[in-house]
Amino acid sequence: METRLPMNTVLLGQDIERLVTEVRLLKNDANHDILLNHARILETQSKQAGIPQYLAVVRINMSEILYSLKEYQQVITLCRTTLTELGNIRQSDIHVRVYELMSRAYTALHDWQNCRKTCEDGISIIEQYRYEVSSGYLQSAYLKSRINLYANAVYSCFNLHDEDAMLRYTELSKSRAFLGNIMTAATDDVTSTSLEDKLRQVEMFIEKLPPDTPKDIINAKRQQRRSLYEQLQIHRTDKRTLTDFNLADFRQGLQKNEACLNFYWISLNKLIITLLSRDISKSILQSVTAKTRTSLEEFSQYILSFTTNTPRGHLSEIEKYSEIIFPQALKDLIPANITRLIICPHRLLHTIPIHAIYWQDKPLIYRFSVRYIPNLSSHLLKFPQLTIKNVLAMGIQDYHIPGKSLSSITTAESEILGIKNIYNANHVNTDILLNHTCTEEHLRNMHDSHELDKYDCLHLNMHGENINGDTPIEANLYLYDSILDGMDIPRLGLGASIVVLSACCSGQRAISGRGMNELPGDELFGLQAAFFSAGTRVLLASLWPVESSIAKIITLDFHFGLAEGMSPDIALQKAIIHYLDSATSMKRAVYYWASFFIATLGNESL
Repeated sequence: METRLPMNTVLLGQDIERLVTEVRLLKNDANHDILLNHARILETQSKQAGIPQYLAVVRINMSEILYSLKEYQQVITLCRTTLTELGNIRQSDIHVRVYELMSRAYTALHDWQNCRKTCEDGISIIEQYRYEVSSGYLQSAYLKSRINLYANAVYSCFNLHDEDAMLRYTELSKSRAFLGNIMTAATDDVTSTSLEDKLRQVEMFIEKLPPDTPKDIINAKRQQRRSLYEQLQIHRTDKRTLTDFNLADFRQGLQKNEACLNFYWISLNKLIITLLSRDISKSILQSVTAKTRTSLEEFSQYILSFTTNTPRGHLSEIEKYSEIIFPQALKDLIPANITRLIICPHRLLHTIPIHAIYWQDKPLIYRFSVRYIPNLSSHLLKFPQLTIKNVLAMGIQDYHIPGKSLSSITTAESEILGIKNIYNANHVNTDILLNHTCTEEHLRNMHDSHELDKYDCLHLNMHGENINGDTPIEANLYLYDSILDGMDIPRLGLGASIVVLSACCSGQRAISGRGMNELPGDELFGLQAAFFSAGTRVLLASLWPVESSIAKIITLDFHFGLAEGMSPDIALQKAIIHYLDSATSMKRAVYYWASFFIATLGNESL
C-alpha cells in the first residue's frame, strides 16, 4: 500500500521545488533578499516537519543565493551545519552537492587546503557509486553535476604545488570508465551467447525494415540494440578497481627522448597544462578570455562538422591558438634530446590537430613525432613490441548501400595494391579485399573461422562519417553494401594491433551530446573506442575529410615506415614531412595533411 505524506508536507515539497527552480534561474540582477527570506521561511518549516532531506535541499539553495552574494564564509558555515544534521542518512547526492558548494566557496577564498580536503570527501562518495551506472555514456553523464569537485581538487593541488595529487584527480575524470572496461578480459559463456543472439536478431530486424517505417519504430529498435550491446559489454567486463595514477611511475615509463603534454580545463576559462618527461615536471595555468574561448569552441565545432563542402581556409586559424595550447614558456623547457611528444588532450582539445601548431617557423610535426592518448593512465599499460607479420588491406571504390549515395573513391584500389607491394617487398604476408568482397557477411565469416585473428595490421580505405554526439557509439564506416558501426567492430574481431583508417572523420570523438555542452567524464566514444575495445593499440585516423590522392600518399609512406621497422608515430612523422617537403605551397595548407594523427592505448614494451 502506498504511503502518502500529510498534505502540508506535500505542499512544503512543492514550495521547495519552486525555490530550486528560482535559484537555478537566479540572475545577477535578481532580488536576492526576497529569495533569501523565502528560503529562510522554508528552512523553518522543514525543521518543523522533521525531514532532513527537505532541510538539506533548502539550505543548499540558500547557500547558492549566498554564494551569488559573495558571502563565502556564510556558505561554508551553512554547508557544515547541513552535513552535521544529515549525518549518515543515505542521501549521497545531497552530501556531494554540499561538498561541491563548499569547494566553490573555499576556491573563491583561495583556501586551498580546506578546498582540497572538501573535494576529497566529496569525490570519495562519487567514486563509490559512479561505476555502478551501466554504460560509459551514463557514467559520463553521472558526473555532470559533480565534475566541479574534480576540477576544484585539481586547482587546489595546483596551487598547493602537489603535482602528483593534481594529476591523480585529472585522471579520475579522463576516460576512466573506458579504461576500466578495456583493462578486463572478455568471457564467452551462456549469457554472452544469449545476449549476442538477441542483439543479432534485433539487427536483422532493423535491416529488414521497409524504407517507409515510422521513425519512432526505427528509433525504438535502435535503442533496443544499444541496450543489448551495453548489457553484453557489461557482462563481459570483470569489474575491478583501477589503481591510482602514480606520477613517478609515469615519468619512469617515458623514454629518454619522450615528453608528454597533459591538458585539463578546470573551468571554461582556465586551462592547466603539464609538461612531463623523465627530468621535467612543470605545470602552468592558462587564462583564456571569454572571446578566445568562444572562438576556440567555434573552431572545434567547425572541425567536427567538416564535410567535403566546408570552406577549408579556416583550418589555418589553428595558429592563433598556439600560445594557449603550447605556450612558449613550456617550449623553452624542452631539451634538444626530446624528439617524441605524447599529447593527452581534454574536452574540446580532442578536436584540435595540435601537431599542426608552429614550433619556430615550421609545424610541430617537424620537431616531434606525435601521438595522442586518452589519459595518462593508459600509457602505463604495456603491450608487446609491435611486429607486423600479417596485413589485411580493404578498399572500396563504389558503394551499393540502399538509401545511401556515396561518391567513388577513385584511388581505393591503387592504394590497397600499393600497400600489398610495400609489405610483399619486405616479405610480410598481405591479403586484400576489394569492393564487393568488403561486406559484413564476408568479415563475419572470417571472424567465425578465426581467420581475422591472424592479422596484426589492418588498413581500411572507405568512407566514414562525422560523429554524432547523441549516439557516438554508432560512429560508422561504410562497407560495400552496408554500414559498419562501433557496435559491430569489437564483435567482428577487428582488433589488429595497428589499424589504419583511411576514412573521413574516422578519428573524431564525442565531446558533447544529449543536452550536455561538454561530456563531463571526458570519456572515449567513437571509432577510436570501438577499435581499442576490440584490441587495437595503435590507430591512425583522420579528423576531417581529405583528398583521397593525398591520403594515399601519406598512408602509403606510413606503411613503408612500418615495414622498415619504425614506430608508428615516427612513421607518420616521416610520411607527413616527406609530403610537406615535396608538396606545392598551396598543398602544404593545414587541410591537406594535419587531419592524420596517431592515437595509442598503452605503451609499447621495447
